[in-house]
Amino acid sequence: MARSQRASRGSVSWAGIIWAVAIGFTAICLSSRFFEMIIRTTRNQQEIQNMINPNTILTVGIMVVIISPIVEELLIRGLLINLLFKDDLFWVPIIVSSLIFAGLHAVASLAQFGVYFVMGLILGWAYLKTNTLLTSIGLHMLNNGMAYLSLFVSVGNWPNTIMIPLQAVVIAILAFVAYRQKDLLQPHVVNKISVSQFRA
Repeated sequence: MARSQRASRGSVSWAGIIWAVAIGFTAICLSSRFFEMIIRTTRNQQEIQNMINPNTILTVGIMVVIISPIVEELLIRGLLINLLFKDDLFWVPIIVSSLIFAGLHAVASLAQFGVYFVMGLILGWAYLKTNTLLTSIGLHMLNNGMAYLSLFVSVGNWPNTIMIPLQAVVIAILAFVAYRQKDLLQPHVVNKISVSQFRA
């Protein structure tokens, strides 16, 4: 099998990565609002919340916000897509990897499956659009961080609507930084995380 060139084609700027994260995070937020009209939460979120106590809050946070996004992106968006699919394919690897991504999460209904499937589509788009796992990892960390924070908003009886303006602020900051980066870092590009070495 030929070595994948997907992760090594072209170059990507920090502005491109940040724009993709901003667009992806906006799409995830909008899809979350849609699914919240159908389901209150997911089994996966409930299981995470059940693990949280004063002794585990930091450990669970590190696992959810840092470790899980890195491992899942390396395996699903990186290894799986580059091993199984040709470089000229775009939506087929995104859809297949999203189905696997959703299946790996604890889901109790088709709607819950849909939450992670749509998230997988957005993460896959972010990866293939920029050809670097830095984008999907960053987007995944941002989403999980906001989701983890929302657990405490709910537990603390704060108005759940506080998350909407907070998400809007994050998106606005990302868009502003991306706009500024085109001037500040124009000559620089990001070295991609390549998983092509896994392909024989």
